[in-house]
This record gives sequence, C-alpha cells and structure tokens, in this order.
Amino acid sequence: DHGVVDKQAECNDKGAQRNALQVDAELVHDGESGCEHQRNGNGDEQARTPAGRQEGDAKHDQQRLAARVHEFGHRLRDDVPLLIPEVNADHLALIERQRVERGWAGAIVTNPNCSTAVIALALAPLHRAFGLREFWVTTLQAVSGAGHPGVPALDILGNVIPWIDGEEEKIVRESRKILGAVAGGGVRPAAFGVSAQVTRVPVEHGHTACIAARFERPVGAGQAEAVLREWRSAIAELALPGAPASPIVVRREPDRPQPRRDADRGAGMAVSVGGIREDGNGGIRLVALGHNLGRGAAGAAIVNAELCVRVLPDLPGPAKIPASEERWPSG
Repeated sequence: DHGVVDKQAECNDKGAQRNALQVDAELVHDGESGCEHQRNGNGDEQARTPAGRQEGDAKHDQQRLAARVHEFGHRLRDDVPLLIPEVNADHLALIERQRVERGWAGAIVTNPNCSTAVIALALAPLHRAFGLREFWVTTLQAVSGAGHPGVPALDILGNVIPWIDGEEEKIVRESRKILGAVAGGGVRPAAFGVSAQVTRVPVEHGHTACIAARFERPVGAGQAEAVLREWRSAIAELALPGAPASPIVVRREPDRPQPRRDADRGAGMAVSVGGIREDGNGGIRLVALGHNLGRGAAGAAIVNAELCVRVLPDLPGPAKIPASEERWPSG
C-alpha cells in the first residue's frame, strides 16, 4: 500500500547504538525524529532483501547492520518477526532461529501493513481477554497510504475506491501471525476467521477500520471498553522513546474517532477506538483509527528499531524479551 523508504537511522538523539540500524519504512517523513528519509518510489510488494539487494548480498548487509527493520517482503517468512512491539515483542525469539539458519549475526524484523497495524493493535487486548473467534472489517484508507504521487485527484475527489491491490490478503494473513503464538521455532497463526473489505477514501492521513468481532463467549460493550482502557503494553517498562504511553485511546463520543481530529494521537502512534457497542448476537462493533504514516509505517519501524537496540545485544533466547506468549488463547 506504500512506497518504500530506506532510512539510515543515524540520528544522534539515542546515541551511537542507533548508527548500527537501518530502518526500511513506508513513508516519506517522520516528524517526531527529524531524521532524513530517502524515498524509493517503487511500491511493488515483492519479496526482496534489504535495500533491494540480491539474496546473495544479504550476508554482507548483516555484517555491518545490527538489524534490518521493516523488510516487508519478509513479513510472512517463518523465521522473521512481524512486530507490533506493544503486542508481540516475544516474537523476537524467532531471531535466534533466523541467525542460525541464515548464518548471520544481524536480523531481519518487519512491521505490518498499515491497516493491519491499526486493526491488530485494537483487537489484541480483546483477543487476550476473550479469545477472538472471527472478525469482519471494512477499512477507509487515506490517500497518503498510496505513496507519491498517489491517487489521481479526479479519481478520489468526491469518490470512494472500493479496492486496494493485495490489501485484504495482508489483513487476513498478517493479523493471524501477529496475534499468533511462538511455538516450535516459528509462529502458530491464530485460528480466528477474518473477512476484510478495503476502500480508499478522500482523507489525507489516517486509516479507519470499522470492525465487528465475535469471541469464544458473549462479550458486552462495557466489558470490551474496560479491557481496552485497562490494557497495558508488555514493553511499557522499556520506555522506548517512539512508543506512546497509551497505545490505545478509547473515545466515548458517538462521533469519534475521526481522522482529522484523532489521527495524530500519541504523535501518530496511538490507535483511537470508539463506537464500542454490542451487535445483538454476543459480539461487539467498534471503530479503530490510526495514522498510516506513523503507527502504520515509519513510526512503527522506528519503534521496532528501538526495541532491537534494547534487546538484540543480549539475545540468544527469549529470556530478555517481554513475555507475552501466555496472553493468547490456544489455537
């Protein structure tokens, strides 16, 4: 859904460690860090090695880079973590297998598709609490998600485009991996059903997801709201500079969240959730909104890099990683 940005994270704000990281992210700028981004205009979603190099060059990259973050062609590979750090930091345990099998000291780590990042973060606490059985989602995705030059004006002004190439499959497969459990050296995908419909709408920034979800038992709106309000991230104690203090912001106003008013919450890294209500069949409905260029792209890649800086130097196994595997229901 985006072009690719190769970002050499050489900002000095977090010290010399960050000079060893290269972050590949899906946007053109990051206002929070002030770091320069160089954009690659090829938006094709194809498996590739870092910076478009050939597979044979990957080991050379790993000799000089501590980690490659947001290599989207690798998202679904068995030995590559697909991270939302607040949700599944324990998936970094895959790096041990990756290093052994690929013969390098570095690592490839990825963050999700922009809409998946919003959806999976909003649903993660509910999945933990109630066991997600299935969900249906319709997205309303901002034009900035199409990269530059983006959607032609005459195609989007006063219009809705009910199709984004490959987006629905990404939501289905990536959400199951993110909310899955580490097992046997890989990730056992979550077994819930997913039905996704995506649209492009004339909004500048901010992807909205209208979600209906059912769980292993009936769930009331009050129960769901309480879980979302009380949820705390597994990495909160790490105090990563790019991670918001409150990754999920619950709105009670009947007309929120809205892209223009809520996309920048948490410096673009928080997901706003509102419209929580019962569907009459034991499930709930909600509306989730996140900034597609922050939480959905480079902001997420930066937090992944910060997490790698914190845990990779001491990583042979999962002991140094915030534990979260036990949070997910079996299957």
